[in-house]
Amino acid sequence: MRKKVVVFLVFLVVFICASFVFPGPFLHAASAEAMLQPESVGGLPPLLSVSKLQSRDVKNQTLHMSIGLALTNQDQLSAFLQSLYNPSSPNYHQYLTQDEFAQRFGPTDVQRQAVIDYLTRQAFSVTQVYPDLVDFSGSMSKAERVFGVSINDYLAPDGRVFYSNATAPSLPAYLASFITSVSGLDNANRFSHPPILGQKAPALKPHAAAALPGCRAKRRQPGSLYSKSICQSL
Repeated sequence: MRKKVVVFLVFLVVFICASFVFPGPFLHAASAEAMLQPESVGGLPPLLSVSKLQSRDVKNQTLHMSIGLALTNQDQLSAFLQSLYNPSSPNYHQYLTQDEFAQRFGPTDVQRQAVIDYLTRQAFSVTQVYPDLVDFSGSMSKAERVFGVSINDYLAPDGRVFYSNATAPSLPAYLASFITSVSGLDNANRFSHPPILGQKAPALKPHAAAALPGCRAKRRQPGSLYSKSICQSL
């Protein structure tokens, strides 16, 4: 027993000494492992908290999803927004164009490409790329695996059945640090607007044009559908 303890202590001493003599590989391995640890991004639809779980969704349909990227230089952005409405500031009402804003505060090309590369490695199809958004598609089962979620069917209070991820999606830490959302894992939200009612044109009385200044009505000619009016300048 004593011999085993001595052997263990020897290995421990060698390991500690090696970490001091060759710190690079040890630190690099630890750092790489930390960057790959999953971190939660985004959240869950509010409807989920008042709905009842029905069953696991097994349709495995194709999902159309998006990843939102965070703005950069947040402190500078806050200061700039305050200066826009400060009359004593040289930035007072000096608004930026869309391109200027994206260049100063938008996600970087490196961040955007990192998201695209990750999705491509996971065999998703990237469908559209915007300055702060990447659209992509893939099967529901693949989304569950990549984002570490389970997608279930739920019954909403109004009787509608919808699907949603049960927990917040996660991504490797090196990506999660600049990602704000992963959308498209549910269809809980429905967007609608009240019907747009067409306005009826006011009905005109026969020969109504005759009442207008500078206008005189002309009788309907046989075979014609409408009375003609001729407006004269005053």
